[in-house]
Amino acid sequence: MLNISDVAHEIQKGLNQNAYGINFAIYTDESEYKRALKSHTGKILYTNGLLRVGSSTIVPTQGLTVATQNATLEICVQLLNPDTDNEIIQNHRTVLDMYFQQYRIQTMDETDANRNVVKTYTVSALYSLANTGDVQLRDGIGTSITFYVNTEFAYIENGLNSSNCKYTLDGYPIPYSSAKITKNPVGQSDSFSNSGGKGETVNTSFVRSFDFQLPANISDLGEKILSELLSDDLNTEHTLVVTIGKRDYTYTVVFGLTDISLEGINNAGHNISLIERLF
Repeated sequence: MLNISDVAHEIQKGLNQNAYGINFAIYTDESEYKRALKSHTGKILYTNGLLRVGSSTIVPTQGLTVATQNATLEICVQLLNPDTDNEIIQNHRTVLDMYFQQYRIQTMDETDANRNVVKTYTVSALYSLANTGDVQLRDGIGTSITFYVNTEFAYIENGLNSSNCKYTLDGYPIPYSSAKITKNPVGQSDSFSNSGGKGETVNTSFVRSFDFQLPANISDLGEKILSELLSDDLNTEHTLVVTIGKRDYTYTVVFGLTDISLEGINNAGHNISLIERLF
């Protein structure tokens, strides 16, 4: 499985792409703090972070590496001047929130001691927004405040992730929380002499359907779903485009079983089924 140092490096690289000039140095229990470095123009100040592994789980599969890993990231921000402390804290929180509010998918390589690629993983990373700790006088750092981020990484060797699959209905993106494509063949079986009782099955037709769960919202797509749900139309044709990686598949579909769920003061949600129409 990937070394946690590789994950820390990816987080560091992402955080350092900020507009505030903040230099992050993310390390693990295998490395040490970055101190301020002297240069010809002064000092480069680093905001240090520690990524600690909480738990890891290997999912048994036949030949593929599938695993999950939980970790906690602790960010320690130096507070050097009471006049600028609030600005420093706010800038760091903005950078952390902008980075960690996104669900991230990336490809990462596992390498051996000679930096040769051994395996390639699709890694999905789910983060919490940063929780604020307390202001303390810490050894080697001075007065500082901490932020904590809980992370969960899912590794699949050469994996296909849900983020690689996109759907549009009549040109409108479907913001699904779950999706399923089903191809249900209808077969015909016949037995023949000297077959020992075995039957030969031939698929004569099939039904392809696309099932989605998605939040209900006020949008063009939302209006289209509600119109289908509340009108008496049965066979209004729509165009569904399925994008997997860089390849598009286009289907003519009609609405099947469709509903909207409303409960108390909770946000509403849709379940929709789209059935391919071939005639």
